[in-house]
Amino acid sequence: MVIPVPTVSAVHALLQSMEEYLVVTDLDSTNGTFIGEKRLRPGVAAAALPGSLLTFGDTNLAIFRVAKLEKMETPSEPEEAEANTEEEKPSSS
Repeated sequence: MVIPVPTVSAVHALLQSMEEYLVVTDLDSTNGTFIGEKRLRPGVAAAALPGSLLTFGDTNLAIFRVAKLEKMETPSEPEEAEANTEEEKPSSS
């Protein structure tokens, strides 16, 4: 991801997606990487949980958890699905 602002370094931080959180590592950036109010030490990985606020320089990024869709409901009869989605068409007689 590129954040085109002067306070964010060209190579600022490493973000790794885990099952329930992000692992954030500051890559010796000029203006720092923060999780909440805590400035990360360069090269030291830290966990950012859903709801955390990441700051790169002076640019904020919120983290939201997106749940996986476990099972999608499908109609039992294909004709039933079509009947529910089609609009009434005017007759041409």
